[in-house]
Amino acid sequence: MFKYCIFISLLTALLTGCSTTSPVFLASSQASVASQAKSKIDASALLSDFEMLSSEAFAGRKYGTEGNLKAQQFIANELANGDISAFKGEFLHAFEYKRGLTTYAGTNVIGFKAGETDKVIVLTAHFDHLGKRGSKIYYGADDNASGTAALLHIAKALQTMQTRHSYIYLFTDAEEENLVGANAFAQDFEGDLANIILNVNMDMLAGAQYTKRLYYLPYKLDDLGVDDWQSALGYYAKTHDISIRKGPRAYHSFKGQKKKTNWRKASDHGVFYRYKIPFLYFGVGVHQNYHTPEDTFENTNHNFYIGTVHTIFDQLYNLDQQIQ
Repeated sequence: MFKYCIFISLLTALLTGCSTTSPVFLASSQASVASQAKSKIDASALLSDFEMLSSEAFAGRKYGTEGNLKAQQFIANELANGDISAFKGEFLHAFEYKRGLTTYAGTNVIGFKAGETDKVIVLTAHFDHLGKRGSKIYYGADDNASGTAALLHIAKALQTMQTRHSYIYLFTDAEEENLVGANAFAQDFEGDLANIILNVNMDMLAGAQYTKRLYYLPYKLDDLGVDDWQSALGYYAKTHDISIRKGPRAYHSFKGQKKKTNWRKASDHGVFYRYKIPFLYFGVGVHQNYHTPEDTFENTNHNFYIGTVHTIFDQLYNLDQQIQ
């Protein structure tokens, strides 16, 4: 009888298009909540912000450049327009770092949402890229305007929902300089790290035009007491018509050379890994447009991208509701 009622409730929700904020446990996975993303995240607005962040006006968003400053202000304005609070009273958190004898400046953009508890989930996406090299612009559409736009819209969606946990929305600068922005956050707010129970990092979610698979990489998620979260993730991926697989592959070909990547340290989640904080990383891995001027909005897979963002949001809300 219990399974029958679950089935009827889920079938009704799917047929009517209605969503609910209460958990609906699937008989197949016993570990997921009904899909929220399609009603909470507007695909057209998501693509519009993705295109804007990867446009010529932002000129590749390299740290310390005018394009990067425009990106900072764009993100901060969007957070404010979404009624999202600034982290510790400020959206813009400046930092300095040295490389050799030269001191460089960067700025993280950080928002905050209070939940029912003081336990914190940190969502990360880096907004910087490579900027200009000579006359060529490295637009950084997939890397990582895609993750930045995704985080903006996930933050706005969560703002309309009651969540068990508090959230930090961390848009990092100078990730391309060996995760400098994420390291600055950890150093500047080390006292807050004890309350962080999970990092969800989004870096390269749109791929190239023919990208078909999203990868995920977990660390210590089983320590969080979530039932069968991988089955739930597979359910959401299928719901949003994308393929998902644990990975990415350690070896990849780049510019004619075979390289090995330690994906636990390859993006901002690497900083949380160093502090032994559980993380869940989402990305497509390396592709032919990676770190080239061809990484443009037009050269990404838009339908796939919408599916990845919706999948990530649904799994995030699933985790929020289950983690104690």
